[in-house]
Amino acid sequence: MFRGKGNCTACHIGPTLTDESLHNTGVAWRDSRLTGRGAFKTPTLREVARTAPYMHDGSLATLEDVIGFYDGGGRPNPNLDREIRPLRLTDAEKRALEAFLQSLSGTVSF
Repeated sequence: MFRGKGNCTACHIGPTLTDESLHNTGVAWRDSRLTGRGAFKTPTLREVARTAPYMHDGSLATLEDVIGFYDGGGRPNPNLDREIRPLRLTDAEKRALEAFLQSLSGTVSF
C-alpha cells in the first residue's frame, strides 16, 4: 500500500520517510483561496502515530482522517502537487495503511 497504490513514496522516502521538499496537498486551500503558504515541507513519518493532530494546520485529528484526505485526492486547487490524486482505497487497504503508519513508532537502534 505504502509503495504501491498509496503512492506515499512519492514524498515519504529514505530512512526518515521524507523527501525534505515542499508540496501542495491542498491543506491551505479553503473557500477558493489560499489561506497559508500553500506548499509545505514533507514531514517525517517516524513516530507519526504519536504526533496528532495532523497536517501543518492541525486540521486532521486522526491517521484515519489523513488517509481519507489523501484517498480523496487532497483538496483540489490550481497548484496541487501532481502526485496528489484520488487513490480509491478499499476499507481494508485504508486499515492496512494505518497499521503500517502505526508501526513506524518505536526506538531506532543502530
